[in-house]
Amino acid sequence: MTDDAARAIEVGRTLAAEHAVELSAPSPAGAAPASHRLVAFAEAEREPGGWSLRSALVRYAQAEPVRASAVLEQVRRVDGALAAVRTRLERETVGTDPALGPASFDEAGRRRGSHPSPGWPDARLADLARLVHRWPEGAAGVLEGYGSVCPLREGDAETVAVLAVAVELDELGDELAAWAVRGQPPMPNEVVDRRVRAAFDELERLGVARESGDVEEWRRAARARGAGGRGKGTRTPPRGT
Repeated sequence: MTDDAARAIEVGRTLAAEHAVELSAPSPAGAAPASHRLVAFAEAEREPGGWSLRSALVRYAQAEPVRASAVLEQVRRVDGALAAVRTRLERETVGTDPALGPASFDEAGRRRGSHPSPGWPDARLADLARLVHRWPEGAAGVLEGYGSVCPLREGDAETVAVLAVAVELDELGDELAAWAVRGQPPMPNEVVDRRVRAAFDELERLGVARESGDVEEWRRAARARGAGGRGKGTRTPPRGT
């Protein structure tokens, strides 16, 4: 086993141990408000300004309706994929860290500093999804280590993979909210294209259903835009510019 693989397993164990303590105890008084829950990423308000992904998209769509529509389709795909497990996700709530990533842990897999307390209330799988998204090469080890301490249910690995796409879109929400607060150019088109492309590709890999049954629709829209067309009305992701 490589050092990186061993570290990923220890990171998973560290995170699971933190979650196990919280899941076995009553919810702490004075917990931080659930304003950045990953399971409700499209509605979560972001500071400063209080913009959510959905509200920022309303403004963005005035100038970029095709791109905004592409974002919304990926949001709906994620929401649809999580619908059957949403109640359980919300029931297994712990204090999570929206900034969680591999840099949050030292080389031995121990937490750097202290766990944010009380943390942002969210599903325990949200922290796993943040690690999977931000540390893909460590994903298998993190899940293995986590499951050895805090058992995962059948299907949880697939749910974490979908939530990792939610992390991608949640980060896009932060960037669109920042643009909405700024209220002036440049438009975040390149960021939107890159993140929607990543979300689209991963949802395709996971087999998450699309609203359009035509697998060539996004390619035709991309060609139309390349030829100067607007591609108006398509719901598939734009090709990066």
